[in-house]
Amino acid sequence: YLPDQKVIAFAKSVTMTPQQMKDPLHMHVDSNLAFNEPGDRYTLDGFGLTDPIETFDDFGDTGANEPLSKHRRIGTFVTYEDNRPIKGAREAAEQLVDPANPVTKALRGGMMRRRTKTILAGILGPQTEVSADGSYSTVTLPAAQKVAYNYNKLTKGAADGEAAPTAVQGLTIPKLRRAKVILSNGEYEDEEDSIPNIAVTQEDLEFLFTSAEFSAERHVVNQIGRLRDGETEEALGFRFIKVKPSAFTRAGLAVPGETDRWYLPVWFKNGVKYKERPLNATKIWQREEKKFRWWAWYENQDSCVREYDAAVAQIDVLRNYA
Repeated sequence: YLPDQKVIAFAKSVTMTPQQMKDPLHMHVDSNLAFNEPGDRYTLDGFGLTDPIETFDDFGDTGANEPLSKHRRIGTFVTYEDNRPIKGAREAAEQLVDPANPVTKALRGGMMRRRTKTILAGILGPQTEVSADGSYSTVTLPAAQKVAYNYNKLTKGAADGEAAPTAVQGLTIPKLRRAKVILSNGEYEDEEDSIPNIAVTQEDLEFLFTSAEFSAERHVVNQIGRLRDGETEEALGFRFIKVKPSAFTRAGLAVPGETDRWYLPVWFKNGVKYKERPLNATKIWQREEKKFRWWAWYENQDSCVREYDAAVAQIDVLRNYA
């Protein structure tokens, strides 16, 4: 084995993310990258709504409202690992403390892709919920939180009585408007970050940029121009976060049998919880059964939970842009 200080340096290199290999999502969810509580599960507890009661009796009994309903969801950790051989002698293994080392970069890149996949799947995927009697159930995102791929209402000119155009199947302004309405109609409010996030690919953005609506008003033109030029992530009341198409595939955000149909998650930051922790200390050692080659290995756990359905919307698109 390598000395502990060198292994520790390697572990820090694996988790130190250069700009070009970062996970783009964990900063936009409520994330804990060093969760240290024991157990393979954790609970997220919330409470239902309550409204005050008008009273007209100065000396009557105190009102006897029922206790608040409880909302509990369960997060379950999944274990993942990666290990790779290192060509060369001990000196090559020691070079893994360098973040620019190709083996370190490869391992780090895989860790970041794993993180992105877990968060995407957690935002829109099924959740485990505990009812008042203690029974477990699987909860999917309600249909009311979804925007269909052929949605064509809230189009330009609709308030003037103009007929809706033929439904466009890619990412469109009307679909964004509908997602904003869905989130605004819900009871959830994010006091820390009031701008909803949307995960998109570059293809989705390029299709969106073709809309004629962007030439109508100067402030919209300015927002979209800055978004297109990479000067900002925020436009039209959303924060657009670019994700690789392969991440959507790994997260299962595609309709089976329909290769062009994808789900785009829209969410408020604190409505989604992500937790990650190392399960075992990172190791760099010489394996006798592998011709005494040096190997690098790490083992982590992660979990992502959509805590509140009202904090999330889903936009369906068909990515047949070509």
